[in-house]
Amino acid sequence: MNIHDQLAALLSNSAEFVVVGGQAGVLRQAIEFSHDLDVVIRATPENAERVGAAVRAITGLAPEVDLLLGRDFPRP
Repeated sequence: MNIHDQLAALLSNSAEFVVVGGQAGVLRQAIEFSHDLDVVIRATPENAERVGAAVRAITGLAPEVDLLLGRDFPRP
């Protein structure tokens, strides 16, 4: 699945996220130097469910919400 398809899966599941890393630069017309997609998600249980649905569509894997929220990021 290409990056466009991955973004489409996130958007079709109404996930709240921002693109960071190399692809963020590419989107701003920088020289391409990355072939992966790095995103930061809004750390709420509801959004983690939506991101999980997108991950299932992209990879066929079903991550647990706690795994998606299990980092030391501040939550609203």
